[in-house]
Amino acid sequence: FRDDEYQRFTDDGTPVPPIPDPNDPDSPAPDEAEIEQYTRVQAISDNEMFGGQFGMRWYHKPTTHWMLSGEIKLFAMHNFQTYQDTRHIIYTQGELGIGGETETETNQNESTWGSGAEFTWGGELRADASYEITRDLSLKFGFNWMQFGQGISRGGNRQLNSEDLGTYGFTFGVTLNR
Repeated sequence: FRDDEYQRFTDDGTPVPPIPDPNDPDSPAPDEAEIEQYTRVQAISDNEMFGGQFGMRWYHKPTTHWMLSGEIKLFAMHNFQTYQDTRHIIYTQGELGIGGETETETNQNESTWGSGAEFTWGGELRADASYEITRDLSLKFGFNWMQFGQGISRGGNRQLNSEDLGTYGFTFGVTLNR
């Protein structure tokens, strides 16, 4: 997770919009800004899962050229989580813009780390089809779907460290039998 924000203020702390408000005659113009604030927030979550799985595989050859296969797995794991949140803020004060003189620049860095542990469970479903072009060459394509029911940590909010997660994808390949 990453969030970047840029804001400008007058010397009394009033926010300066990028374009003056045409409906407000007292709206500050962009060149009236005296303070700039750039904020970068970055959150990193690491999920390390250990556990077991069981499943089954199925193959079917309806014709001489096609091979269909499927696979289903169920798993249960313990998830060891670590997270890091970093906030970097730069305050610039003075005449802003091209050719302006900077009076002060302040850098502020804050970092927090944490860890947790959750139980996660889920499943995986895979389906493949293979077409045999010759005895030695075949094309393979398929679909894969994986679902984690709970226990996944995702960036941004460390309090929400037990979320679900689903992924899917398509596969394509060539098999050469020698």
